[in-house]
Amino acid sequence: MSGFFSDEFNKHLVDGLQFEQYVYEWLEVHRGTRIKPCDSEYLQIQVGENYFGLEIKLDRNFRKTGNLFIETEERRTTDKRYYPSGIYRIDNSWLYGIGDFDGLYVFDKVRLRKYVDIAKIKGRHRFVEIAMKTSVGMLLPLTTVAGMELAADTWDLCPVTADQLNKARGFKLPEPKKLKPSVDQASLFPELIQASMGIGS
Repeated sequence: MSGFFSDEFNKHLVDGLQFEQYVYEWLEVHRGTRIKPCDSEYLQIQVGENYFGLEIKLDRNFRKTGNLFIETEERRTTDKRYYPSGIYRIDNSWLYGIGDFDGLYVFDKVRLRKYVDIAKIKGRHRFVEIAMKTSVGMLLPLTTVAGMELAADTWDLCPVTADQLNKARGFKLPEPKKLKPSVDQASLFPELIQASMGIGS
């Protein structure tokens, strides 16, 4: 069974990486902020998810459940022990972003961690283990987020086009060159060739 959960873990990992890239591109186009991710496992352990300090989590269910799943522990397979993760991960992250492809809640990581600590002591919210049994976290109601202004910011995400991304990076496609027609082309399509070359206009 542990192999099954390992495969599922890896699938969710790939989905999360795609979401991270989605957020990076949105930030670059709409906020003028270009974030460099930490691509290797070594850098992710030594630094974090990226050099900016924004941890990004994909939560596909929060709009249906009304709760954000704030991860506190994880493991790759069910035969391993849980270790601190999410808001308790020790790295360079100072912001914690969670959401889906339509929107992201961005928290001050220290403030959020303190809130979760108090909630755990007072039994304020539910702590659950996901169905795959590879992650544990607190269910944070969206009403609590709005009422207590826990979120540092909220971003309405939208797909980024290649043209928008290129413009944000100052990249321009080269103008197409006007090629001289061959003798055969000129003889077969004289009017079209003259028009394309600006002849006779």
